[in-house]
Amino acid sequence: MIELSVAIECAITAAKRTLEMSGELEIDLSGDTPILGAEAVFDSMGFINFIISLEEELEQASGKTIVINDLRESHHDAFFDVVTIKELALLVNQLA
Repeated sequence: MIELSVAIECAITAAKRTLEMSGELEIDLSGDTPILGAEAVFDSMGFINFIISLEEELEQASGKTIVINDLRESHHDAFFDVVTIKELALLVNQLA
């Protein structure tokens, strides 16, 4: 299991990296930052890049490969509630 604080830190680091790649440098990120929906900090391609970056961060932090899409497929209903960085990190914490 990945600690929630580690999952949040990984998600924020991945979000920062993704936003930097797209030239968005002035967004403050926290666990409450929306990653899906109308208020999301990413467009659709940015979200995909964020997930890839998050998987890399989680692997570095935990030493194990975590594929977010595999989590989504095995717990499909839970992903409908994910809107913020913290909510995704909580799901990773519970499922990975």
